[in-house]
Amino acid sequence: MRRLLVDVAIVGGGIAGSFLAKQLVRRGASVAVIEKGGATLAAQKPAGPAIGCAARRHDGVYNARNHVLGGNGYYWGGGLVRPQSTRLCDVLGLNRDGDDAASLEDIDRHFNAVEHDIGVRRPPRTADFPVSNPAVGSCCLSEIFVLPGRARNVASVALKELARTKGCAILSDSDVIEFRTDSSRRVRGLRVACGGEPVVIDCNALVLCAGTVDTLLLLQRHGAAFGLSERDAIGAALHDHISLPIAGVSLTETSDFPNLVFPTFRAGGVVGKRFEIGGGAVGAARGVLHFQFLFDEVEPYREIKQILALRQKGAGLQPILMAAARSSSQLPDLCRIGYERYFKQRLYVGKTVPIVATLDFESAHSEDNRIELDREDGARMTWDLRPADERAFDHVIVRANALLSELQTRYGLSLNPLGDFTTAAGRAAYLREKATDAYHLGGGVKYGDVIDHQLRLNRTDNVYVVSCAVFQRPGLANPTMTLLALAHRCADAICGRAAATK
Repeated sequence: MRRLLVDVAIVGGGIAGSFLAKQLVRRGASVAVIEKGGATLAAQKPAGPAIGCAARRHDGVYNARNHVLGGNGYYWGGGLVRPQSTRLCDVLGLNRDGDDAASLEDIDRHFNAVEHDIGVRRPPRTADFPVSNPAVGSCCLSEIFVLPGRARNVASVALKELARTKGCAILSDSDVIEFRTDSSRRVRGLRVACGGEPVVIDCNALVLCAGTVDTLLLLQRHGAAFGLSERDAIGAALHDHISLPIAGVSLTETSDFPNLVFPTFRAGGVVGKRFEIGGGAVGAARGVLHFQFLFDEVEPYREIKQILALRQKGAGLQPILMAAARSSSQLPDLCRIGYERYFKQRLYVGKTVPIVATLDFESAHSEDNRIELDREDGARMTWDLRPADERAFDHVIVRANALLSELQTRYGLSLNPLGDFTTAAGRAAYLREKATDAYHLGGGVKYGDVIDHQLRLNRTDNVYVVSCAVFQRPGLANPTMTLLALAHRCADAICGRAAATK
């Protein structure tokens, strides 16, 4: 039986876990990363335990739960969005102000550190967008920065650095068997099966970074070791973003709309634009109106996307050249795309590329949306669109359509509504038929009841949770940048606490 002695054990070697490990070893801590999946994409295995969905299927549970070292880093689109407010209460979605002083901490410096670390030289910006139609309400135009090429896989970048570090042990193909705690619920270590071989890991701190689903299942399966019980409702109040197309868009020859929202290139990355709308009253639904370019439907964009995906996955030269060869017949379009890219720093969107106005909004964090172990080898998820989701859609679709109408007048757009949004019945039917999950599942670990402001389990002394499970409601953005900022903050907390005890 192998035995390891480290400062910090991290369960989950995906985007958050690998980034956290990198931050810890840079601060001088020794780390063990325990990953359930294989060490390479070729060794990736089906996620387990299997999840059965009651009511509505949640696509993200099946398509964004990747058990492999590096996790979703191989598949993530690379989009980074900084939330408008970086106070902890707003980042976590607490909907509170003043009753918990610790939650008012501004973690802006951690966002700054993440951006510096992964090469975002100018942070994504958000600015008010003036509108004349009061039906729109508050409206902001915000940027999303998409990392380029191989840099998009931030997990792979971190793992390469960790592989060169003596203070880091990476255990792939490893299942957690048990956590060892003392009488004060301080975790002293854990036992894992690494490729079938038992390994004991002694540690001074433990961080769960296994993604929302697997973090919740770990907490349910081993809750007694952490002092958790049924009253803590681990796995309840799940949420996501709900996304659906609302209008087809075409442009006139003289439209200036491309200069407003079409992607541009900056500092080696791609910058997109989207409109943040809604909110207002406390707890009111917020939404994002953005414009999708259906590149997968036309050449040579489809082939270019395939090349970028291969680079992100670390493919060799041969498959990349084969993908490039398939687009060689589209030489005029390739030349135009290249010219616009390198001389005008913008993405050329040809007339054949369909454009769709898409509305994303925050789903309800309903107690009825939950996940739980139902037997030793499986789990069950209850997920559905709730009445609160219908009310949220009603709130944001009115504002989105009012904004589209204003953009139509101002920029000469031609709009083709994709549904009947004039009646409550029509809106509800369209929502049920067309809504998709945004793969940003979160929730299940309640702030205050289960975790404190340091994301530490209340009934333990040294166990932290850094996954989307800590978000109390969905934000407006892809949560990856926020998750990385929380990982950076956690590294500071663990190392600062360790230094204080010396």
